[in-house]
Amino acid sequence: DCIIQAAICAINGSFQAEDYSSRGPAGRLTVHGSITQQKRGPVGNFQYTKKGLKLKNGFFKSYYHDKRFDPDYADDASVNTLHPPGYPTLSGDGLSLVYWWE
Repeated sequence: DCIIQAAICAINGSFQAEDYSSRGPAGRLTVHGSITQQKRGPVGNFQYTKKGLKLKNGFFKSYYHDKRFDPDYADDASVNTLHPPGYPTLSGDGLSLVYWWE
């Protein structure tokens, strides 16, 4: 299993599991926060069986959106401008990989 607590931003691509189609079943990928991506990326391959959905490769996914980033959620209008510390402003300065661990 893999648990991620983050605001993920893939400006020109997708958030996906590395080598999802060639690794064995890896459990569940849980994301608490937000995912911003140009195109939805795959995290696993599945097979339908009589008993239900079976994971063949990669991860099942469980994504939980942090409602604090939803402009319709809060009574206070200032919440609409909240973003996680260090979240890119996308001002054209470019982005860089700060940390990676698998």
